[in-house]
Amino acid sequence: MTDLSDHLDSSEIRCKDGCGRASMSPEFLDLFEIMRKMIADFYGYQRPIICTSVDPKRNGGNRCPARNKFAGGARRSEHMNMPGTCLDVFVAGMSTRELAWWARAAGFTAIGIYTHNIHMGLKGSKKHMVQWGPLRGQYQKPIRRHRKGV
Repeated sequence: MTDLSDHLDSSEIRCKDGCGRASMSPEFLDLFEIMRKMIADFYGYQRPIICTSVDPKRNGGNRCPARNKFAGGARRSEHMNMPGTCLDVFVAGMSTRELAWWARAAGFTAIGIYTHNIHMGLKGSKKHMVQWGPLRGQYQKPIRRHRKGV
C-alpha cells in the first residue's frame, strides 16, 4: 500500500515547483481504485495506471498557481484543487480512447482525451459530463484479447 491509496503514491502527483502540493480527494481515490480493479479484472492481470503529462513543463497531478501558469494550464484548472480532483494518466499498451472508456465506466465525469494520455477528474456530473481534447467523445470499448495458453 502507498500513502494515498493502494496503488497511488503522493510522489506521483506532487507539484514540480517544490511547493509540497500532493493530495487527492477521497472520492477521486475511490474511483481511481475502482477503475484499476475493473481493468485488472477484465484483462486478468494488473496494468499500471501511470500518472504523467507528455509535456515536461506540466505534471499530471497537483499544481500550484505558479506551476499552472508556467504550464499554460486553464485559469481554473482542476489540477489546482486541494485536495486534488484530477490526474493525467496513461496505461502502456492501451489506447487513450480505451482508457477514457474505463475512466467513464468507473464514474469520472471530466475526461480530456489526447493522443498520449487522458485527463480524468470530477469536474462534471453524471448528468452533464465535461469532455474536451482532440479525441473528445471518441471512446473505444475494450476488446478481450485472448492470451496464449488461456
